[in-house]
Amino acid sequence: MNRGRTVFAQLLGFIPFGYFEHLVDRFAANRDVSEFTAWSHILCMPHGTASIVTPQRWQSTRRMRYSKNTT
Repeated sequence: MNRGRTVFAQLLGFIPFGYFEHLVDRFAANRDVSEFTAWSHILCMPHGTASIVTPQRWQSTRRMRYSKNTT
């Protein structure tokens, strides 16, 4: 059973939210955004990197390259 915070939550603890919000306001990063805010983006980037998600295009290219066509 998990006791305490997850590794992902611990990594996010290193990002100072107040300073991040200051930079978002300073550079107007959320200017034309309706749902996917800068904070959502910064949450998704390490998660995608940690889970090593490969794009579908790479997977299909790899399948085509290593498939055995005996025709």
